[in-house]
Amino acid sequence: LNQNLKIKKGDTLQLTATVLPADSTDKLTWKSSNTKKVTVSETGKIKAVATGSATITVTSESGKKATCKVTVK
Repeated sequence: LNQNLKIKKGDTLQLTATVLPADSTDKLTWKSSNTKKVTVSETGKIKAVATGSATITVTSESGKKATCKVTVK
């Protein structure tokens, strides 16, 4: 995941998480720390809802985590 992103209100963007090894079958869970600012789908597509920021976290079934800070302008 990119560590910091800046997007405009109303824009959408697909985030991608890389799971290793490549043949892993771990399911990924996506979560936004502030859904009033940024929402995220179960496939990692974010939408900028309102000006502000949120942290997007993706977690694998095996417990690995990655985060991305999203700032909405």
